[in-house]
Order: sequence, then C-alpha cells, then structure tokens
Amino acid sequence: MQPSDYDYQIEAERLSQILYSLPASPSETLKAHMRRLGFTIEQLVSKSGVSESTIQRLRSNPSYHTTRTNIFALCIGLQLEPKLQQDLFSKYGISFTCTPEDVLYELLLNTMYQQPLSAVNQYLSDYGYAPLSRGTDELDE
Repeated sequence: MQPSDYDYQIEAERLSQILYSLPASPSETLKAHMRRLGFTIEQLVSKSGVSESTIQRLRSNPSYHTTRTNIFALCIGLQLEPKLQQDLFSKYGISFTCTPEDVLYELLLNTMYQQPLSAVNQYLSDYGYAPLSRGTDELDE
C-alpha cells in the first residue's frame, strides 16, 4: 500500500463531525454551511446565481418549498462535498431518481462541486439541459 496525499480517514472524520453538528432544519443547515464557510448572502448569490430573495426565504422559512435546481446551484456555489450535498437535498425533501437527467445531475454534483457554476452550466448546456441559473459567467471572477 502506497501512502496517499489524501487521508480518507481524516476526511471521513471531518465530514462526520460536520454532519453531526448540523441542525435538523433545512434553513438552519443552510445558515450553518454559510457560517462555516464564511459566506455572506451576497457572496452566495454571486457564486450560485440563486437570487437574494430566494436565499433569504430558504434561510428564514424551514417549510419554504424550492426547486432541485436551486439546491443544486447552492451546493455548487458553496462547494459542498457530496455527503453534505446529500444531507442538504434530503432536508429540503428533494430526491433523485434513476432517470438519465437525475443521474447526470448527481454525477455533476459529485465530480464538479469544486468547479465554478459557469463550468457546471456549460456541461449542462453541452448535454442539452438548461443552466442552473442565468448570467453567471461573470460571477466566477
């Protein structure tokens, strides 16, 4: 066994600690991620392309029903690791099916979460899907 630059055990413990520390409420979980990562609402708008009013509603109303696309964009904007994405989607009551579209979304979430939203939108466009949000090319700078 060769030593790896990536220590899976340390990463598992880090993610586990984050998951255990998160509140049960979706709105409080979103706020907790923003605090943990040092994001303001304005920064999250910039990185996710989700409107300020939607982010405010998601943060203040735990029963606010949103779209899968908004949560997808927030996960990319926050660069949440796949396990943390799953938790956030679950708390907002959003699940994925086995359709090609859903599997594509999950693949992009799992592999491109550290990429800017414009890169994810480009892949979606290349495959004939609508972007997660409009006008985000300039937001990645």
